[in-house]
Amino acid sequence: MFWTNPASIEPLRQHRWLLSNGDVWVWAKSVKPPSHTIETQKYQIGNHRLNYPGLLEWQDVNITIVDLTGEQEPFSNSRQLYDQLRVSNYDPKGDEDGISKSALAAGVKSIFTAGNAELTISQIDHNGERIQQWKLYNALIKDVTVGQLDYSSDELITIDLTIAYDHAELED
Repeated sequence: MFWTNPASIEPLRQHRWLLSNGDVWVWAKSVKPPSHTIETQKYQIGNHRLNYPGLLEWQDVNITIVDLTGEQEPFSNSRQLYDQLRVSNYDPKGDEDGISKSALAAGVKSIFTAGNAELTISQIDHNGERIQQWKLYNALIKDVTVGQLDYSSDELITIDLTIAYDHAELED
């Protein structure tokens, strides 16, 4: 038990995490792990109100990444995100019928990397070993917001991503 050996437990820390879809996203700045809401239905029986669970809904995951480019990386992160729309059947000229869910979900697996794994959020210990990992299934990039350009600031340009997904699993 933990009270007989206090060194056997360690609190999880906000600054120890990795984001990956096969390769680690070293440009990830912050991420909000999966959360869920269970709707409830109220029923009245006589003078009593009872709550019964209804549907479970997974909440969107928010990720902030830094936009970057370089000699070895010919495209910026924002360019790769835009190009992924074209792969998902989006055409700004309107020649295509719409966005394909399967192509968009496959795009999240392959964007920024050559990997083909599900999007994962891992919490790590002080040695870099994985403590627990969230795996997001059929993740879709729902919203992309590119940071503001401003001559009076020397901050990094960030991109905020909102990720929708079908369900998530927590693995220890």
